[in-house]
Amino acid sequence: MANRSFSVMLFGTDKFHYLEETYMDYEKIGALIRNLRTQQGLTQRELAQRLTVSDKAVSKWERGVSHS
Repeated sequence: MANRSFSVMLFGTDKFHYLEETYMDYEKIGALIRNLRTQQGLTQRELAQRLTVSDKAVSKWERGVSHS
């Protein structure tokens, strides 16, 4: 995780544990999105259409690539 080394460097190792807990785990969130989507029997494209986003955005979310 890129933020981890930066966080430790910025805040020191004693505060790292607290700081790490404040970050979202985008891979876990992506896995949750994927699981819920497949439980509903939706493709990435179908979910994207319902949310009015691109299927590429859904793909990135599910892979934990994009968090914005």
